[in-house]
Amino acid sequence: MRSKHDRTKRFVSKAYCNLDIWNYAVTFTYDSNLLTAEEFIKKLKTFLANNASKKKWVYMGSFEKSPSGRDHFHCLMSIPKDDIKSLNLESETYYNKQTGKMDEALISSSLKEKFGRVHFQEIDPYSDDFVFVLEYICKYISKQENKIIYSKGIKDEFIGEISDFEEHCIGFLYPNSSYYMMDQSIKDTIKKL
Repeated sequence: MRSKHDRTKRFVSKAYCNLDIWNYAVTFTYDSNLLTAEEFIKKLKTFLANNASKKKWVYMGSFEKSPSGRDHFHCLMSIPKDDIKSLNLESETYYNKQTGKMDEALISSSLKEKFGRVHFQEIDPYSDDFVFVLEYICKYISKQENKIIYSKGIKDEFIGEISDFEEHCIGFLYPNSSYYMMDQSIKDTIKKL
């Protein structure tokens, strides 16, 4: 339990420490007609690592072992705008079993041939949607014995000296955090350091 809690806490901390970069929540669902579950994991890790080093993609996420056997990888991603076009995102209508209604999703037609269904959701890291996505991914981190996969270069923390703590401190970064959220003037100063 302690290990799951620590992994979840670290994931949330990294998500908020890199708040300005996230632009997509992505779910990769493998197609068993294309790959086995083991091949899916190996091929996806290689794909993400290559794009991180060559194209400066940033990602962090966790695999979900589905009872139906349709494994998923849920992640936060930062993808440069130039690379978004190459993903060939198309709007697709599908039946959402959780809500019992028809939904619309952005699906990558170019990645569909490699992995299966790859669902992209644009996110604003300052919205409630971002909190929902974090909670959703954390559910799988704490539910299963899955490692979190991080790309290189994700900041663990930000440190800065605050001369007027009372004026510039907004509150804790997230519940039970030892980090504080600062107003924009302090964030801008820290970025310049």
